[in-house]
Amino acid sequence: MQKLVTIDQTDDLQLTNDDKIRIGIAWDALSPNSRRAYQLAWRQLNEFLSAKG
Repeated sequence: MQKLVTIDQTDDLQLTNDDKIRIGIAWDALSPNSRRAYQLAWRQLNEFLSAKG
């Protein structure tokens, strides 16, 4: 059985346990290259938004 991706609890998103399971399943279905691309895009967006305040 594959290990689902862990999603940290945040106050902003208010994800349910079912949401976390669905996200983990979708993440596990991605190829390693897709995962890296999404992680890079997320990091870049986060850095951009953080710089904007």
